[in-house]
Amino acid sequence: GNAQAKKAAEAEEKRLAAIEAKEEAAERSAELARQRKEEAEEKRQAAAEAAQFKKEQQEAKRAEAAEAAQLKKEEQEAKRAEAAQAKATKAKASKAEQTVKKAKPGASISLFGFGQKDSENVAPTA
Repeated sequence: GNAQAKKAAEAEEKRLAAIEAKEEAAERSAELARQRKEEAEEKRQAAAEAAQFKKEQQEAKRAEAAEAAQLKKEEQEAKRAEAAQAKATKAKASKAEQTVKKAKPGASISLFGFGQKDSENVAPTA
C-alpha cells in the first residue's frame, strides 16, 4: 500500500499546487485590477484637473473680453458725450451769435432767454 500512499500524496500535492496557482492567479489579477483602477482614477483626476484648468482659462478669457468690451463701451460713451458736449456748445454759440445779429440797436439782447422785456417769451426755468 506504499505506492498507493505515494500516489495519494502526489495527487494531494498537485491539488495544493493547483489551488496555490489559482490563488496566485487571482491575486495577480486582483493586483492588475487594482493597478488599472488606480490608473483610471489618475487619468480621471488628470482629466478633471485639465477640464478645471480649461474652464478657468475660458472664464478668465471671458472676464477679460467682458472687461475689454466694457472699456470700449465706456470709451465710446465718453466720445459720444464729448461730441454731444461740443455740438451743444457750438449750437449755443451760434444761437447766441444769431441772436446778437438779429438784435436791433436799442432792443434788449436776449441770450439764452435772459434779459427779455416781455415775460411771456421767457422759458420757465426748471
